[in-house]
Amino acid sequence: MGGVAFVMLSGMSGGGAARAAHVSALAALALVLAASLTDYLDGAAARRAKRLTADTAAGAAAPGDGFGRWIDAFADFFLFLCILGALTRSGLAQAWLFALFVAREATMYLIIRPASVRLGLDHGARLSGKIKTVLQYTGVIGLLALLSLPAQHALPADVVERVILVTLTVLVSASLVSLYWYLRPLCGAWPEPQRGLPQQLLAVLLAFAVLQVVLYRTLAPSSAIWGPFAIGVVVYHALIGGFLFWRHDEFTPLEPPPHRRTARLTLPNALTLLRLSSIPTLAVLWGHGPRDGAMPALVAATAAIFLTDLLDGALARRRGQVTTMGGYLDSGSDYLALLALAGLLAARGIMPAWLAALLIVRLVLNTIAVAVIKIRRRGYTPRPTTWGKISVAAAMVLITAELLVHATAAPHPPAPGIAGIMQIAELAVAAILAISLADKARYFLRALNGSP
Repeated sequence: MGGVAFVMLSGMSGGGAARAAHVSALAALALVLAASLTDYLDGAAARRAKRLTADTAAGAAAPGDGFGRWIDAFADFFLFLCILGALTRSGLAQAWLFALFVAREATMYLIIRPASVRLGLDHGARLSGKIKTVLQYTGVIGLLALLSLPAQHALPADVVERVILVTLTVLVSASLVSLYWYLRPLCGAWPEPQRGLPQQLLAVLLAFAVLQVVLYRTLAPSSAIWGPFAIGVVVYHALIGGFLFWRHDEFTPLEPPPHRRTARLTLPNALTLLRLSSIPTLAVLWGHGPRDGAMPALVAATAAIFLTDLLDGALARRRGQVTTMGGYLDSGSDYLALLALAGLLAARGIMPAWLAALLIVRLVLNTIAVAVIKIRRRGYTPRPTTWGKISVAAAMVLITAELLVHATAAPHPPAPGIAGIMQIAELAVAAILAISLADKARYFLRALNGSP
């Protein structure tokens, strides 16, 4: 029903005064009323089935009970997502409200629910979630009823827009507040040596997501659309958060100092997360270019983010804070940065397409090889090779140089001398990548054969 409601409401314009908009809102209202009825009926049927099962099987859960919880919550979320998205697309709702709603739901479905499943907690709806759902249905029905009024009874457009803004602000705020009652038991059930880690992760991810939106709004040209970017940032950080929560046990230091054996978000890992958080933003900004006069700031921001690649590992080793998670994040951020920027430079004709393809093949094959090794040899952690480190470092230096040359020479091509130096550097990096590929193939075969 959500997809149908989205199509019906997407063509509406401010105030909903036109007859087509009135009919669309009326049809969407009928759909939402039907959806609210089915939401009540399926819940009642599930509770009745559970009672019957409990009577006959000593309290066992009804068949499909776990799936029913997931699909019921997802159906409610998807319906409201489609309606709010349609209102935003029609200009009747603010894009920031839609971004906040996506942030709430991404946190729930990509972080909280998977982590609850892993910790063995009840991941079903809580009272706060049920209240939130009732408020959403009530608010949406009221708004659609308002938009479906015929032209002769319709309120002025500015009044309708204010009512929509206030109503959706209340509904989205209620959704955000309801997360507290899901996060509290999750944090309370966290393993004792890692107490405080989930709060640290959530706070840092939220801060980094806000930082990316601010960076984009500050450096992007005025014509850039920030709504889709903000939504992408939210989903991207929720995916990172889901991975961090799922693999939370790998935050424990491998060789912790005697006075610190608990897992927590260390400064080196935070620096790596900052780099991983910033890569899509930098790629987008370099892709369509910054606003007038902001190129030096973009260059400085890019240099500062890349500098964290030199600091995080050194700090971790010096402070005894080397972790398995830090290795994953460091490799992931390096690979994502190289893939995104190499593809971008090749698309803009700054880097030769064959070199970008060679780099991408090297990174993808290495990722596949590591996954195969971990599957075939459980408990074995693949180690980076010397040529692997050299190839990644050389590619990073080359891409940084390409960006700097492009930034200083634009809008004109670089001078012949500089262009010649860059061609030599590209050939050198290509040779290093080829050697690294051969070295990785040798390491892969040795690892599969059981060699250390």
